[in-house]
Amino acid sequence: MIVLMSCNDRPGIVSILSDIVFRNKGNILDLQQHVEIEENRYFMRLSIDNSTLTNDSKNKIKEEINNSFIDFDAKISFFDEITPISIGVFVTKESLPLYDILIKHNSGELNCNIPIIISNHEDLKYIADNFNIPFAHFSIDADSKFDQEKKIIKILKDYKVDLVVLARYMQILTSNFVKNFTSINIHHSFLPAFKGKNPYKQAWDKGVKIIGATAHYVTEELDEGPIISQDVFPVNHNFSVKKLIEVGQNIERRVLTSALKSHLEHKIIIYKGRTIVFY
Repeated sequence: MIVLMSCNDRPGIVSILSDIVFRNKGNILDLQQHVEIEENRYFMRLSIDNSTLTNDSKNKIKEEINNSFIDFDAKISFFDEITPISIGVFVTKESLPLYDILIKHNSGELNCNIPIIISNHEDLKYIADNFNIPFAHFSIDADSKFDQEKKIIKILKDYKVDLVVLARYMQILTSNFVKNFTSINIHHSFLPAFKGKNPYKQAWDKGVKIIGATAHYVTEELDEGPIISQDVFPVNHNFSVKKLIEVGQNIERRVLTSALKSHLEHKIIIYKGRTIVFY
């Protein structure tokens, strides 16, 4: 059982939580915390051993935690990590991020279900077939975008998808879609630099000395969502745009998988448009 909480910072928070868990015969496996001193705000991720809990004790712990922090302006979420999240993976033509997700899923590194892969092209259908995952193709242009997204939303709901992962899906989602699903995107630059199209060409034009990738939650503002994970690699004047893309693709897959893993393991709290990511 995972508890994510943010609240006003006061002495005794950890004591209150540990006492509640102890009285309900639970065992704390891990507790990570962070304090924003300027905001007087406390953030915490608490992991409780499921083998020590019954359904009754879980419900009791939830009730007591909620009641104990009523006056703390608290935001509290409870998760059962035993039940995997279902994700829908969106792709276009770039295969590496998709392969990385599917391989890590097969190896057990990513605790999730992948019931559907969706694309606006058919280029990567063979990968879905190789992994025995249904593949849905929706051709999209300016005139068909809204109607096609309505069909995509329906199929995602039919498959009970909890999270959408944009694994180099080269389409901008409409506000209607963003409101329906939590989504994670991989952007091929070190945001907030080089937003939008062709970031590697933008980076080459500027003669950058590092390139990077950013995984973030999707909002209605393009490439402006809360950042989950980032990484960089040093480059120099000898790197062509093609070489930057080659190096960047390896960064992209690592960063996307890292962000997805943090989400699946309930390690992220969003606060005022940015993230606290526990490890």
